[in-house]
Amino acid sequence: MGAGAELDVYYAAFRIPDFLYISIASLISVTVLLPFLIEKMGKDNDKVKGKKFMNEMFTAFILFMVFVSIIVYIFMPYLAHLIAPGFSAENTNSLISVSRIMLLSPIFIGISNMFGIITQAYKRFFIFSLSSVFYNLGIILGVVFLYPIFGISGLAYGVIIGAILHLAIQIPTIIKIGFWPTLSLNFNIKEIIKVAKTSLPRTLALASSNISFIAIIAIASTVGVGAISLFTFSYNLQSVPVGIIGISFSVAAFPLLVQSFSNQNKKIFIDYIINSARQIIFWSLPVIALFVVLRAQIVRVVLGVDTFSWADTRLTAAALAIFVLSLATQSLVFLFVRGYYAAGNTKKPLIANISSAIIVVILSFAFINIFKNNPQVLSFIEKILRVKGVPGTLMLALPLAYITGSFFNLFFLWKLFRKDFL
Repeated sequence: MGAGAELDVYYAAFRIPDFLYISIASLISVTVLLPFLIEKMGKDNDKVKGKKFMNEMFTAFILFMVFVSIIVYIFMPYLAHLIAPGFSAENTNSLISVSRIMLLSPIFIGISNMFGIITQAYKRFFIFSLSSVFYNLGIILGVVFLYPIFGISGLAYGVIIGAILHLAIQIPTIIKIGFWPTLSLNFNIKEIIKVAKTSLPRTLALASSNISFIAIIAIASTVGVGAISLFTFSYNLQSVPVGIIGISFSVAAFPLLVQSFSNQNKKIFIDYIINSARQIIFWSLPVIALFVVLRAQIVRVVLGVDTFSWADTRLTAAALAIFVLSLATQSLVFLFVRGYYAAGNTKKPLIANISSAIIVVILSFAFINIFKNNPQVLSFIEKILRVKGVPGTLMLALPLAYITGSFFNLFFLWKLFRKDFL
């Protein structure tokens, strides 16, 4: 498709459905509900109590998510102007239409994640892991088969098919276990509030990051056609090493951190943090160098087909080089956040996340204005990243703002962590 208006609409259309998913569905995420479910079932594995609890959560989620989705569907024309104020009238209408279709996605994926709680409780990890594979398969089917027929709406249909597949792959296992949830209007409000309170700090942290991303997309829509696509492409590419290094190490360290902290062994807790941080830095530095040196080749291999031009490649590569500079920073943030979670403190990571999200938004506006009003500054950046003469370099202000916010987030968390644990 190339980095054009149509792809800008497609990526912008994800913002509201994603925000709904993060702000509502994450309230009943696996990490929150699984301990509650195991506690309800007890040592005797009481399926009746477990089913009653899940029926209550299922009903609350369906009612609330459907209600909010209907409200958002009605007000989508107003929200579209906030998401992408720089879009033309035609693209704004497309954004409204595609976003409305995608509103079904958080409903299906939310239900699927509730099924995932059950499959994980019964140690059916392989089935749960297949969900994301089938979700992406649905998106690919939409691109290959539905886009040529329905245009950009076909891409949205592919997302919905993926969300349905995300859910459907777990249904046979749920039926086999005998844990099929049903709507129940006789639910315990206090129980639902207790679950919501437990998950609220984590949800607010995720929501704050998502809001900053919405703001960046909104700013990108005013920069020029293709800016949203190029920003998203480079962000997705840099997310690969962040996932492999940062998320992997922090997830692997989490059980050990929980165990050491619960045993009140502070020295082992700190040793796990320090050793994991060293490993993250050790693996991040060569990957940063590799991505910076081979950025154009990486982008060209992954994206360089059909209408994705050499200019698109150079701009995406430049943005990727900026993003990847914060690889170690983003990875260490994941580690310190997990450390706080292991200690049962979700408030301070929330404060750090919200603060850095605000900084990212402010700096996005600031860097855009600096580049516009001081051409020599933009020219210097273009020269360093070898994109001199390539149109659309103004969008490089956005990844620059993002990594600056990431550096601040790490600095803030490290200062708090030293004060609390060292």
